[in-house]
Amino acid sequence: MEISNEQLMKFKITKDKLKMEISLLNINFLFENDPSQDPDNLVTIKRGKLQKFTEQLVIFLIDPPDSESNDVNWGLPFTAFFQEVLEGLGVSEDLCNYPDLEDENE
Repeated sequence: MEISNEQLMKFKITKDKLKMEISLLNINFLFENDPSQDPDNLVTIKRGKLQKFTEQLVIFLIDPPDSESNDVNWGLPFTAFFQEVLEGLGVSEDLCNYPDLEDENE
């Protein structure tokens, strides 16, 4: 299943993998259009430095968000989604076993 061809990031679900892909040009686009950027003082990536910039992004993604955490930055969106699922918000009930709900049905 391929999802969201119109998005900057492409997602593909195979039998046993979730593949996420984003072009370096789209990383540049996201950086230059980040809401925290000052439009009157736009910070841009130097010509020929996009690959190195992206390497720094990957280092950020695989680092923990703080020194006391075993988590990694790329895991934060997963954690947010999983929290919604645990609260019964992110996934329909027919996809996960919720012990509290099973106890109610018995």
